[in-house]
Amino acid sequence: MFCSSCGKELPDSATFCPFCGASVAPRGATDPSPINAPEPDPITSDEPSGQAGARSDAATGTVPPPIAPDAPTAPGNAPRPADDHLAIASLVCGIIGLLFSPSIIVGIVLCIIAVMLAHSYTQAGGASVMAKVGKVCGLVGLVCSVLALVLFMTIGCSAFTLIANSASQTTTTRAVQSDDVSDTTSDDTTSTASEPEEIELTEAEQQEMTDELAAYLDPLMAQDEAAVDELADWCNDRFEAVFGYTLDDAGVDAQEFTRWMLEGMSWQVDGIYGYDDGTAAVSVEFTNSYQLDFQTAFEYLIEVYIDRGGDITDEQKVGRVFKAAQEMFYNGDAPGAGYIDTTWQSFAFIKQTDGSYVPDEDDWEYQREQLFDPIRTELMDKVLYDEDFRDITLEIEYPPDKYLGDYLDGII
Repeated sequence: MFCSSCGKELPDSATFCPFCGASVAPRGATDPSPINAPEPDPITSDEPSGQAGARSDAATGTVPPPIAPDAPTAPGNAPRPADDHLAIASLVCGIIGLLFSPSIIVGIVLCIIAVMLAHSYTQAGGASVMAKVGKVCGLVGLVCSVLALVLFMTIGCSAFTLIANSASQTTTTRAVQSDDVSDTTSDDTTSTASEPEEIELTEAEQQEMTDELAAYLDPLMAQDEAAVDELADWCNDRFEAVFGYTLDDAGVDAQEFTRWMLEGMSWQVDGIYGYDDGTAAVSVEFTNSYQLDFQTAFEYLIEVYIDRGGDITDEQKVGRVFKAAQEMFYNGDAPGAGYIDTTWQSFAFIKQTDGSYVPDEDDWEYQREQLFDPIRTELMDKVLYDEDFRDITLEIEYPPDKYLGDYLDGII
């Protein structure tokens, strides 16, 4: 006979199929029901549960349905791996955003993008360090951008306040000045007191002042020995006040220089004016007065001398530069010089209680400086000690290649 389950051929006396374990009833007989057959113990059985179930089914004469294999997961339903490009983009945006955080707008935009990309990458299951670094850089950049924005706003508000205050002060000052001008204009008494009115002087008063000037100027114009000595000593003192040594120390004869200045100089009264505040002024016209042009020549040459490494403490070389300036003056090469041989100076007088007029000593000292000073003290201080001033003069106003010539050959 054959097994009804697996179809194998069995002996006629077989009760169970030795191949599949199914119960086999003899032909023509009904399946006996085992009464006292022991049941297998599922707990102590060493067989796998599947095999035990199969044997149990075989014992009962039934065939278990075949176990269907696990269905493959559809490609559309598979989880997608995180895209590393998001992590890289987050890192790049975070670093650039942090670097540009002071620019505020660019920094804020890039930092926000970096944080969003890092978040998207993490949500997708990514765990790259680049995304974490990008997120941190983005957050730090956002903080820096906000701080920069606050700082710029604070500075801007402060600057605006300062400008507004300055404008307000300027407006107030102008208003006050305008009020002062209006008050002065409306008050004739105040206007009259601020500016003395001219009065007519007697011939005796005019002659008195003319005589005072003649007593001072005539000996100089005539190169009187005493007047020349006094003026030469004064020139030495003026030069020493700036350089620390006199013209004589530098090898320049102060008396000879004084006579050189006075050569051909003459003077005449151009006008005499009196005022109701007890002052008077005599305008004097001088001819052959080139003192300003010589000063210009010396200032220029000493600038070039210093610029090319000359030492101003070298008395003899500075003296040679001084003499070179006289030569430059004679040749008409002094840069910026006018070479106008006529000048006007105004000598002030003060009226005394007895009605006489005497020289205003401070004003007369000033006029002597204008006429005979070998150097202009304030300007010479800038020439000697202000490098920026020398650079501007030599590079822009009076370039040496145009004005210098051969005046400093052998000196520097």
